[in-house]
Amino acid sequence: MKWLIFVLIIGVIIAGGVYLARNSGGGSVPAAGEIVQDWTLESYNGQNVEGSISFKTDGKFLAKICNTYDGLYVYDSGSLEFSQVAGTLALCTDKNLSKAEDGFVRMTKNGIKATMTDGKLRLQSGGDKLIFY
Repeated sequence: MKWLIFVLIIGVIIAGGVYLARNSGGGSVPAAGEIVQDWTLESYNGQNVEGSISFKTDGKFLAKICNTYDGLYVYDSGSLEFSQVAGTLALCTDKNLSKAEDGFVRMTKNGIKATMTDGKLRLQSGGDKLIFY
């Protein structure tokens, strides 16, 4: 009986940790329809940068930072994944934009957590964080 109680307590602790990991960092998980629009990039890791991303209803996206990227995306309950990503290869001379672009490319290769606060879309993966309005 003590073993069963121990297992239940561990299960509750793990479930609480998963909940906090998915929902920490502020903001709410946007509904699928909320991300389907054109977004303007406000910042990358706290640095003001300019760019954009558009999520279409057919599962395609188009992004512009220094270069232009397109491909497919799948969004489900705060989890965003990209596939078949292709981009141009122009030289990016702005250091902050170059960092933002490198971060975006890394994010397209990993799963991304999406949240919304005050109408702003926040995309985060590892140490990379993009904020759009």
